[in-house]
Amino acid sequence: VFVLPGPNDWNNCPDPNIALNDWVHQLGSFERFFVEDFGITRQKTNQENFAFIHRDVLFIGLHLVGGRRHDKKEWRMRHQLNVRWVEEQLESVKEEKYKAVILLANARPGQQHTDFFTEVFDDIEDLDKPVLYVHASGGSGKFETYMPFPNDSKLMAVQVGSGGSNPPLRIAVGKGAENPFVFSTYGH
Repeated sequence: VFVLPGPNDWNNCPDPNIALNDWVHQLGSFERFFVEDFGITRQKTNQENFAFIHRDVLFIGLHLVGGRRHDKKEWRMRHQLNVRWVEEQLESVKEEKYKAVILLANARPGQQHTDFFTEVFDDIEDLDKPVLYVHASGGSGKFETYMPFPNDSKLMAVQVGSGGSNPPLRIAVGKGAENPFVFSTYGH
């Protein structure tokens, strides 16, 4: 189990600094309670960000949220840290070690995140691998797959259902270029 912060854990709180500090101390390395060792690396300047390879897939977790911008300068800085983290992972992990990339975050791509996606977009374009962006921030109750940037067929997104009443989403990484990611919910 990996946990990423959302706006109700941080920027939508009355005191975002205290909220984020509490989140980091309580949930920041939640996976330590489980036996499996994924060889996780974390960004030194932003401990919420993590990366690991599992079953030939490079997973990159990011502190990218929606909600209110409580501090524009801090928001831009965090996006730059996220960009740097993605670029570091794509540069430091040899491409033959993975067949796909899955970016994990809270926010649905939108205007608030243009600065992040514009910079990361170039890095994704240079890859000869499929890339999936998995995020929350949805109220539909069911998962939704879509292309967040219609002019780019390389980046696919999936919004997971909200809350604890929805079944877990299973993502299988295929080998074909036509359907690199296959989605299903347990029991369906």
